[in-house]
Amino acid sequence: MDGQGNATTNLNWLAVVDYNGKHARYEKPISSETELLNLANELVRSGDETLYLHPFGNNRNREYMLIGIKDELAFVQFVPCDPTHVRVPVFARSKAPSSEIDVGFNVGGTLTEIPLHRCIPSETVLRVCRHYFSTLALLPDVSWEPKYILD
Repeated sequence: MDGQGNATTNLNWLAVVDYNGKHARYEKPISSETELLNLANELVRSGDETLYLHPFGNNRNREYMLIGIKDELAFVQFVPCDPTHVRVPVFARSKAPSSEIDVGFNVGGTLTEIPLHRCIPSETVLRVCRHYFSTLALLPDVSWEPKYILD
């Protein structure tokens, strides 16, 4: 990293904003942290969006981050690249699991329920995006929890 948060700008970053009933799915190449943060801010303000961040462009066999925003809440799911093709995604989490209600997010026009403990403040998404873009790593001051198939 060069100290300016630009360690990964030489990658082929692609942001995919999913269909949400108000607009069609669209792709946007991302060439700078500022460009990514402007897009993320716009989506947080919109309040009902889904964003996929692909650091390796259209190569869907590589890692990516999925971000869902619903008003003041968001979920972040990171799907790692694993050469064995065993991909255990992890979710950002705000607290320990408990019997609780789910929050409905619009993912590709489909209601997707996420447990409340896997929701974080939507403003935290900006820090998660910035850190992922500059380091290709998960933000360490957010708790991360694996999502297993039977979970």
